[in-house]
Amino acid sequence: MNHALLSTKTYDFTSNSWSVVGETRDWFIPGDWRDGTSIDGNTYWLTNKYSPTGTRNAALQCFDFTKERFGLVSLRGDTLSYNVFALSVTREEQNLCLLASSRDEEVHDVDVWMATKIKGAGDMSTPTLVQIQQGSLEIGTWKGSKSS
Repeated sequence: MNHALLSTKTYDFTSNSWSVVGETRDWFIPGDWRDGTSIDGNTYWLTNKYSPTGTRNAALQCFDFTKERFGLVSLRGDTLSYNVFALSVTREEQNLCLLASSRDEEVHDVDVWMATKIKGAGDMSTPTLVQIQQGSLEIGTWKGSKSS
């Protein structure tokens, strides 16, 4: 399968020119996640990474402006078992937060993960900060009584 080419460029204000940082077909930034989140001089994006079987796995990419390159940040566990759907930053501590939900149709929980240790690309520690447990939604009909 031939995936679209993602090309990354940076702009140099002193030379007024663009330079290619890299190109890949391994991952992409979905339309809903185009806005990155910046922390400590790095910018993070939720991405989808292509697997050899063609499925898309949730991934987190970091762009390091000092090295001018992208790096993959490891997400915890089996990335096929959950969906990561939002990225944010805490106010005071400037910690990266992710919202995740199970891909299991029987589980309706939403987890808030906060990155307590993250240094650009590589591993990060993301304990669950909050878990919102939701019961399954049952839709029924209400039958009113007929008046006689």
